[in-house]
Amino acid sequence: MYELSAKNDRLMSAQQYALIGSTIRSYLSNMYEEKEIFFSFKDNQMIWQTVLEEKDEIKKYIDRC
Repeated sequence: MYELSAKNDRLMSAQQYALIGSTIRSYLSNMYEEKEIFFSFKDNQMIWQTVLEEKDEIKKYIDRC
C-alpha cells in the first residue's frame, strides 16, 4: 500500500491505511472462499495466486484447505 500511495504522491492517514487493508483482506477472503484464488507461502510471505481452471493440481490443493 505504501508503494501505491507514494506513486500517487499521497500519504494515507492511519484510518485510511486500516480501512484499505481491511477491505483488501475481506476481498481476498471472499475470493478464496469462492475458489477464485489460492495462497501459498514463499520466503515467509503469503502469496496469492489466481486459480486456472485447467490446473487440476490447484483445484486439489484448494479442496484440501
